[in-house]
Amino acid sequence: MRVSFSLFPFSTSPPSSLLLFFSLINDESFPFSSMIRRRNNINEPHQDYSPYPPSDQLNHRQHQEYVGLILDDDEIQKRLRCCRPSKLKPPAPLTNSLVSNELIGQAIKLLKDEIHGSEGFLIEENVMWVTSIDGRLLRTVNGRIEDSMFLSDKCSVSDRSHCGRPLGIRRLNVSSLLVVDAYLGIISVDFPNKKVSTLLPSSSPIDRLTTLHYIHDVAVVDSDNIVLTERSIKYSPHFRPYERMEHQPNGRLFHYEISRNRITLLLEGLFEPSGIEVAQDRDHIIFAETGTGEVLSYHMRTKGLTKFTENLPGLPSLIRLNQHRDALWVGIEEVRFSETGAPKSLPEYLQEWPFVRKILLSIFPSEIFKAIYRSFAPPHLMAVKYNMQGQPLVSVQGPRGIPNEHRVKSIAQVSENSEGVFLSFSKGNHIAKINKRYVDALQQGIATSARRRG
Repeated sequence: MRVSFSLFPFSTSPPSSLLLFFSLINDESFPFSSMIRRRNNINEPHQDYSPYPPSDQLNHRQHQEYVGLILDDDEIQKRLRCCRPSKLKPPAPLTNSLVSNELIGQAIKLLKDEIHGSEGFLIEENVMWVTSIDGRLLRTVNGRIEDSMFLSDKCSVSDRSHCGRPLGIRRLNVSSLLVVDAYLGIISVDFPNKKVSTLLPSSSPIDRLTTLHYIHDVAVVDSDNIVLTERSIKYSPHFRPYERMEHQPNGRLFHYEISRNRITLLLEGLFEPSGIEVAQDRDHIIFAETGTGEVLSYHMRTKGLTKFTENLPGLPSLIRLNQHRDALWVGIEEVRFSETGAPKSLPEYLQEWPFVRKILLSIFPSEIFKAIYRSFAPPHLMAVKYNMQGQPLVSVQGPRGIPNEHRVKSIAQVSENSEGVFLSFSKGNHIAKINKRYVDALQQGIATSARRRG
């Protein structure tokens, strides 16, 4: 069911009666206010857990070694935990490198109606590995499915309740692939022999009060070391809009050493960290922070955190380096606009009304709330290519979305090879392929125009 209505029928500011209502429910003596506040507190994660090893190791699995917090800089930790931005900064205007185009609408549709909700994929020459929402890993050759397998031995065509939700995929070594499952954890796959093993379960303990919950993406440093993002310690993928509406720093960044089964917390207090990449120097970790609309860079040795780029036109999702590892593709989960009167997402629309967000989270059933949330999302699709200095080079866009696929309002992943730029969609039924010559020609034209202006 598609819900289309405006939460606020006024054009400028809320009427005085609505302001009076908000002031009343914000009053401690108002019964509805205490009900909302109790509901919200029940759902809130623990914010005061210790970053140091617990004294009682009996509550932890014996195979999991607790390492503790790797950051020693108190100022960095204080800034991450306490002083993260409460509001989104203005987005980049759709000009220069971000000028609007129709490349996504003109893309070729691969595997149409053969896949559904495929967020992650991996291109290896003429082979493409694709994850599917039904719990399968697909091996395609030249755009055709050659083989597939379920990633859980409890998953089957007749019983999908234990299939999980596969997301990103990486190559670990010659024989093994890594697949991130939002519910099951990080899975190692030996596809030729149809062998699947759970490398790092989502239930792995981190400290005395938390375990891994919602892993979103993984990147490979080398065959024995990986880094991963935990998008939320509170919500599962099914309730992703709730995380966006609350806008709380529930995300974390980890390093995992496979041979020693050792997990290390690198950063916490992040707003929905999603896509992650390892830079060519192997020292810098680049990751997207969806909740703030930024891409950040973390140095493994100095433990310094900097902004790779902050002025994005939307909220980033998965990120992937190009084939030469000298540029970064950023998929946009929700497009934002700076033009007056242009559509925005519901959380951004309600930035000045945090208590309204609490009301929506507290009183609406999940399906109704998600329908309201989706009705506000603009159909504009976009992915942006940045150089390694964080400057935009070119974008591929679909201002009106994809024809006859109204549910598709976000891009999950963008990757390229010598032939094309490929895009996946969490709500789509295909992989889109844009001829790379068109993208290169647009990028060259933008660069030429910039030189003339300069």
